[in-house]
Order: sequence, then structure tokens, then C-alpha cells
Amino acid sequence: MNSMQENNNQAQTTSNFMAELRKKNQTTIQKMEDIPYSPTIYAIRKDHWDAMIQLLKDMEHYHSAMWDTLETLPTRTKVIEQNTQTWEAVNDWAGKMTNIIIEAWALLMSE
Repeated sequence: MNSMQENNNQAQTTSNFMAELRKKNQTTIQKMEDIPYSPTIYAIRKDHWDAMIQLLKDMEHYHSAMWDTLETLPTRTKVIEQNTQTWEAVNDWAGKMTNIIIEAWALLMSE
């Protein structure tokens, strides 16, 4: 139940985040549309321009690599599921070992 509540909270947070982003974007677009266009030209040094282009190329390369890495990470749900399976296996093993010990003790006591 706690996991379902956390998933709902996460969905609400994502929904709130997206609503806030849409609102900000609408405001920005509205400002762009309300202000008359007047082109402005700025001189950018060639070495600065080349550095900006290199930054964009690096960002593109590492951005995709970052998402590829993040994609392989397990989700919270998957980690909880794996944890539950592990504890079930440990409990099964502990139960079997307890039974073996009880049987061995009973054999020792019967002799």
C-alpha cells in the first residue's frame, strides 16, 4: 500500500511539474508574441563561437550516453520486487535449515 501511495505522490509531483512547465512556457511564448520583433545582431568572437559549438556537441554526446546509462538502472518497483524475492528465498532457506536442525536434534536425542 505504501508503494502505491509513493507511486501516486510521484505521479502527482510529475503532473505538478509538467503543469508548472506548461504555465512558464505559455508565459514566455506570450511575451514573445506580445513584443514586436526587432532584430538585434551581436558580434561573437570566433573562438567563443567554436567553444559554444563544441559544448553543444559534447552535450549531445554525453546526454545520450547519460540516458542510456539511466535506462539500465532498475526502477524503485523493480528493486522492491527483487528485495521481496530475496527475502522470500532467505526465509525458505531458514525454514529448511530449522527443520534439518530439529530433525538432527531429534535423532540425537532418540539415541
